[in-house]
Amino acid sequence: MKNKTFYLQVSRTCNERMLDCQRIHHYLVCNGWVPIKHSDQADLLIISTCASSNPEEVYSEELIKRYDKIRNNESTMVVVGCIAAINPERIKIFNNCIFLSPSEIDKLDNILNSKIHLSAISEPNIISKKDVPYNAFERYIIQFKMLFSKKYNKTMLSFSYIIKNILNRILLIKAHINPYITTYHTDYYYLRISNGCVGECSYCAIKFGIGRLRSRPLEEIISEFKEGLSSEKNMFIVSAEDTGCYGIDIGSNIVGLLKELSKAGEGYNYNLIIINFNARWLVKYYTDLKEYISKNKNILYYLQIPIQSGSNKILKQMNRPYIIEDVIRCIKGIKSIMPELPLATDIIVGFPGETQEDHEATKHLVQDIDFCFMDVFGYEDRLNTVASKLNNKIKSTLVENRVNEIMKIQSKKTKITSLIKKAFEIIKVL
Repeated sequence: MKNKTFYLQVSRTCNERMLDCQRIHHYLVCNGWVPIKHSDQADLLIISTCASSNPEEVYSEELIKRYDKIRNNESTMVVVGCIAAINPERIKIFNNCIFLSPSEIDKLDNILNSKIHLSAISEPNIISKKDVPYNAFERYIIQFKMLFSKKYNKTMLSFSYIIKNILNRILLIKAHINPYITTYHTDYYYLRISNGCVGECSYCAIKFGIGRLRSRPLEEIISEFKEGLSSEKNMFIVSAEDTGCYGIDIGSNIVGLLKELSKAGEGYNYNLIIINFNARWLVKYYTDLKEYISKNKNILYYLQIPIQSGSNKILKQMNRPYIIEDVIRCIKGIKSIMPELPLATDIIVGFPGETQEDHEATKHLVQDIDFCFMDVFGYEDRLNTVASKLNNKIKSTLVENRVNEIMKIQSKKTKITSLIKKAFEIIKVL
């Protein structure tokens, strides 16, 4: 009997969704499916989407259209990722596709009548470029075609915006490249500690797709960590939608997990990369976290702390439960014991009601703290979020200007030597 074949494609290099797809790849192979490189010949297409922003949502729709058009008539097409949960109206035009949000992918068992259930497939520790492909060239082609689409969509990027964005990226290229994280890095070993989150950020739509917090048992994580050490991996990424809230649902916490990892790793030479550590948990666990870092300076390689704004007024409206003075105090306290620790952050500018004074507070934060990298996002209304219903929206041109102001400050801090190191890492991956 002919083996069933599948084709898998991701729309964006999002760690969490790529880990989902790596797990799906393992699941399909275990159930007898065979991966192939040509989507039009596959019995099953798995397309992973993103809807973190309006442009990403539009691009995801165009990507679905592309594969829906070229697939064979008897194939099954399953679209995973956040788009179905964030904007179900956008996907109503696709009658012959099955949509699953990140919290629903276990429904593949019934859809595919699988003998081995997804629950039996462990969380992946490696993201393979071969198993989970991301086609940047295809992305650019689709986005270029979108500019000339006859069907006008106000969420699409205008030609002038694209050109200005490209020019600004060229001028501020240093600020747009993270010198510490590389997709598909062959030495990375992922420790996915949880799914979902406990946050209620007023601007966030991703929570509609990822669901409530589901922390993994400590024993499983430690076991995977030991397996990675035994296979001579030395760069471990502690990953989750919000790593800092780990354990709240199972009577544990993130610092306790980090301490257990430290015990299990005694005698080994390794580093930890911790991403998506919400500033809320930095403040909450500061004393214990500072003690952990002081004892593990040789282990911690990189820490990402999304802060989002330097203005307490805006943080309150974002429903981020901390004040900026506490965050700065905690960061400086950590820097005092480990000055060389690379710190990254996320910033949102142009939130509804953001005044020039609020923006200056964010600029002060960026100037005051030596971040090695930051992702800066211009605020966008996302469907059904609290923030989308707020008044005093900021004009898109002003939002864009404020993004560029923040990026200019950060660009001056990014060292050329770090970018050279990054270039060699990318060459190694290719």
